[in-house]
Amino acid sequence: MGIPKNTLWMWQTKNALPLLDMLLKICYRLEISFLDFLNTDNVYDNYHTKILHRYLIPSRTPRTPQKSFDSNRVRDFLLAVLASEEDPTQTMKEVCIRI
Repeated sequence: MGIPKNTLWMWQTKNALPLLDMLLKICYRLEISFLDFLNTDNVYDNYHTKILHRYLIPSRTPRTPQKSFDSNRVRDFLLAVLASEEDPTQTMKEVCIRI
């Protein structure tokens, strides 16, 4: 529907409220009245399947597992860089590439 995931998350966690124009756009896209949208039971009962089929398309590519992060190894490497007699003008980018 063109709404960023972080915006939805902010609405869900009540850290932000959607503006009226955004709610009206959602209602228009879902083809439901604003009053029906405000009545959450009615929305779920009458529009749940329609919303799922129209807007929740499963991803075709499986999610890749996160790579493990060895914080001790990184810390030791950074300490070694600080303790070394090398050129002290290395950028963090250069240090990261070396890691």
